Amino acid sequence: MSSVLGNHLNMACVRGLPDYGNAIQNGISDMDKDRIEGSATQAKGAVKEAFGKLTGDAKTEAEGKADKAAGKIQNAVGGAKDAARDALKD
Repeated sequence: MSSVLGNHLNMACVRGLPDYGNAIQNGISDMDKDRIEGSATQAKGAVKEAFGKLTGDAKTEAEGKADKAAGKIQNAVGGAKDAARDALKD
């Protein structure tokens, strides 16, 4: 099953999405979780924002923008944790 999941994740990377295949196969650390959850929140926000624009619902559109911003912050926190962890390894 993990090889099938890994192949789907690699295809996602080809489409311009992050490749989390190795993280899933090797176990996900807390830092990786921040980045994955941040990316998921960004995607959810983009969908919500687009739905709000499509339906003319300003509240849903604003919620989507807020979700995207929160996802970007969470992703950045994960990246900072990764950089700190890598700096400590060296």
